[in-house]
Amino acid sequence: MYAYVKNERGKFYKSPVFGHYDEIIEEKTYKKYSKHVSAMYSRYYVVLNEDKTALIKKYVFDRGSMYLDPRVIIMDYRSENWVAVKRGFDCVDFLAKVNFDSEDISVPDEILEKCLQIDRNEDYREYVDITDDDSIDNFLLVTSYLRDANVLKVEREDENSLYVLLESCWGFQLEMWFNGDVSYSCDKEVFEEEWFSASLKYKDEYYYLMTDENIEDSFCWFKAKEVRYHLIPQ
Repeated sequence: MYAYVKNERGKFYKSPVFGHYDEIIEEKTYKKYSKHVSAMYSRYYVVLNEDKTALIKKYVFDRGSMYLDPRVIIMDYRSENWVAVKRGFDCVDFLAKVNFDSEDISVPDEILEKCLQIDRNEDYREYVDITDDDSIDNFLLVTSYLRDANVLKVEREDENSLYVLLESCWGFQLEMWFNGDVSYSCDKEVFEEEWFSASLKYKDEYYYLMTDENIEDSFCWFKAKEVRYHLIPQ
């Protein structure tokens, strides 16, 4: 797993993700607004600092801001050798005994070196091809199923290629390229209409990106034999 991480100057750098905390809300208090607010502001990821000299807890949302401006944009959710440590928190196995209750994370030099080695070996793919079910699942996760997104631009590059630019209120724009026997339905009249959710499916050698589970119920859809995307943090 790796991510774009926003520094204090509002610029992004890349880091592997080594741990994640997300408060689990009990069903009996699920509908309480205050519990949702508390859960949102307590969510964090364990990443490297910008100088790559230490591990830090990066909270997704800043309690000091009146806006829900994400400071961590996951680029790839796929992970290996993660373990559940306690309720709501999981991490890579070699960090399982580290105390993450403190705001300052202290680890031995050899543990930090393991993290740095993972960083050096990571390819940090910015342009990603959809190739199988695993990449479909990852696309939907990193884009949050395009919830609250809308289309900014649709351009025919040639008869077999289509460029689409979308924007999400959750901190990113998304470039997409559809190639090979392309067809679509997305008129300018629906560009500003927010997507409640999206589905991406593969059937009969075609990929379908839709605003619903099927074309018939979608106000916007795209079909092609190949799909590539690029997540742009904002």
